[in-house]
Amino acid sequence: MNQNPYATPYAAPPPPPMGMPTGSGPLPWTPSDLIGRAWNLFKPYWLVVVSAVFVGGLVEQVPNGIQQGIIASGTFEPGDPALAGVQLVTSLVAFPIQAFIQAGMVRLSLTVARGGTPSFGEVFSGGPKFLPMLGTLFLTGIVVGFGFLACIVPGVIAYYGLMLAPYYVIDQNLGPVEAMKASWRDTQGQKMNLFVLGLLGGLVVILGLLACGVGLFAAVPVVLVANTLAYMHISGRMAGGDGYGYGQQPDVYSQAAYGAPPAGYGPPPPGGFGGGGYGPPPGY
Repeated sequence: MNQNPYATPYAAPPPPPMGMPTGSGPLPWTPSDLIGRAWNLFKPYWLVVVSAVFVGGLVEQVPNGIQQGIIASGTFEPGDPALAGVQLVTSLVAFPIQAFIQAGMVRLSLTVARGGTPSFGEVFSGGPKFLPMLGTLFLTGIVVGFGFLACIVPGVIAYYGLMLAPYYVIDQNLGPVEAMKASWRDTQGQKMNLFVLGLLGGLVVILGLLACGVGLFAAVPVVLVANTLAYMHISGRMAGGDGYGYGQQPDVYSQAAYGAPPAGYGPPPPGGFGGGGYGPPPGY
C-alpha cells in the first residue's frame, strides 16, 4: 500500500462502518475468574446497578402480575375461554416489554463490564435496538424451544450457542439473524465454559436466596456482568463499542493498537518542518 510521506503518522483511523466487528479474537477465560471480576466491577456501583436491575425486572413482570391478579380475583372460572384470552394478551404484551428492558440491561452490563460509570437510565435506553432485540429473542426462543422438544441436550447446546446473540445486537449493531450466526460461530469450543459459568451463576443465585432473599439484589447483577465479560472475551471486544455498533477508537496514535509508523519517520529536525505532520522522511 502506498504511503503518503507528508501525512502525519499520528492520525487515528476513521471509525469502522456500522456493524463491523472490531474484536481482536477470543481471549482465554475461566468461569470462576469471571465471577470474581464481575463482583469487583459491580461493587463500586452497586446502588445504581441494583436499582436499575430491580426496577427493570419489575417492569418486565407487570403483564405477568396483571395476569396473576386477574386469576386470583376469581373473575374467571378455570377453563373459561375468556381467561385463556386474557393470558394470551398479557403474554403478547410481556414479550415486547422484555425485549425493550433486555436491550437496556445489556447496555448497562456492558458499561459495568468495561469499567465505565453506569447510569440508572441505561436500563430504559433500549429503544433504538428494540426491533432487532425483539426479533433476536423471538428467533432464539424458537430455535431453543425446538431443541428442547427434540431432546434436552440439543436444547442446551442451542441455548449456549445463541445466548450471546443479544450482545451482538447491542454492541455490534447486527441484525437478529447475523447476531445469531455470530454467537453460534464464536461459541464454538466455548459452550462447556459457558455451561460451567451458568452452573456457577446458578450457585450464586441460590446463595443469594439463602441470604433471606436479600442476596439476590447482588447475585443477579453479578451474574449478568459475568455473562457480559464472557461475551467480551469470546468476541475479543474488551474495549468494544459505544452500544450502537461503533468500535472504540483511540483519539491519539497508539503503537499497540495500530503498529509502529513506517520506517523513515523519525522525530522532526530541530525547528520542525512547519505545517502539519512531520514532512517527508530523510532523503526523500
